[in-house]
Parts: sequence; C-alpha cells; structure tokens
Amino acid sequence: MEHGEKKQWLLAIIGASDSIEGNTRLQKYCLLASKLILKGGSAYDDWRPYKFGAWSNDVRSDVESLQAAGLVKMEVTGDFYDTHVYELLPHGRSELDIFVEMHPKIFSDVKTIISYYRDKDLDELLADVYSLFPEYTAKSTIMDRVMHAMMKRSADASAVYSLPYTDKKVGLQMMTGASGGPPEIDDREIRAEIAKMIGLPGVPPINPDAFKGATSLWKFKPLTDSEFDQIMAER
Repeated sequence: MEHGEKKQWLLAIIGASDSIEGNTRLQKYCLLASKLILKGGSAYDDWRPYKFGAWSNDVRSDVESLQAAGLVKMEVTGDFYDTHVYELLPHGRSELDIFVEMHPKIFSDVKTIISYYRDKDLDELLADVYSLFPEYTAKSTIMDRVMHAMMKRSADASAVYSLPYTDKKVGLQMMTGASGGPPEIDDREIRAEIAKMIGLPGVPPINPDAFKGATSLWKFKPLTDSEFDQIMAER
C-alpha cells in the first residue's frame, strides 16, 4: 500500500458502509472519526467553518486521489440536486482488508460510528455534529434547518443524546450555550407562529433558560411534525 495514512483511513471510512451518500455526510463522518477516534497523523486536522458546517479540503482532495487510483467509485444521482455517492471498488476493498488487519480495533470503532448514523437522516447527523463542534458553524447557511431538526427531535431543551466514543451529551443547550453566545439565527417568524398556535402573545428568544421555559408551555399542546414543517415552509 503506497497511500498515506490519512488516505488509508479515508478508504476505511468509505469501506465501513456499503456506500456513503453525499459529500456532506462523508465530510461529517471524517470529522467524527478524526475528532473522536483517530489521533496524530491518522486524523484530518484542516477543518474550517463552511456552508454546511465543518469542511476539510484534504478530505476532498484525498477522495479524488483515491478515485484516480481506482480504489473508490463516485456516482452522481438525484433528480433535482446532484448527490455524490461513494463506494469502494474491488481493488479498494482488497487494500482495505490488508489495512484493517493492521488496525482491527480502530477500524471497529470507526465502523461503530458510521453504523450509528447509516440509517439516520442527514439532519440527525448534522444536529449532532453542530452541537458537538459549534466552532465550525459560524459560516453555516443551513443553521435554521439544523436548529429545526433539534427542536423537532425534542421539545425539551434538557433532553440529551449519548453518542459513541464521547462523554459529551448532545442537546439544544450545547448550541445555545456555545462560547461566543447563541448562533446567529433569526427565529422571530418561527416564534410568532408558535405563539399563535398555543395562544400566547409571544415566545421568548432561543437561549438555554428562555427556551426551556417555553417548552414547559408546549407540553400542554405539543407541536406535530407537520406543524413545524408548515412553519418552516412559510418562512
């Protein structure tokens, strides 16, 4: 195997699932693996804030190198938006088998993370990554969408979700309590619609204390997914 260690682990990340759908999902898998499992030269470390959260140019260039080497196949699918789907070619699978023999435990850990998210919607993955690593959300153009996913997942701001290989508890309070203050999101129209639905003159802005207080009122009349979707569609 002549590829660098980062590329070999990228090969392992792609090979840990039958296929990976989308550049955003691939990038977030690499972020989680690099931050939670891989260390030193194995981990990607050029992460920066971008449109959909953390982005690594090295991941992008390395996956292109693996394609050029005949180890990874990329197909474009989608009726309205192009989606890049990545999977290993036979030669890539053979090289991965050799590499995994050298690092069975770490590969098992990487596979556990990817298996955890494989059947989850992208918004679920983004919600977790954004709350775990809010430092990469400054330039996000989908903050409303991610906050919407967090709010739909649980109307209780104190709810947390335990993820593999981290002691951090994922919840809305991690985003609103991040250093530098709450994320920049204009939620005035959403709060106006929620207030109208529950018969109140207004709903406090989203922050750890105010949001928790608002959710205590929602418990008397929980909002359905369709009501949330209607709010978002009318924005």
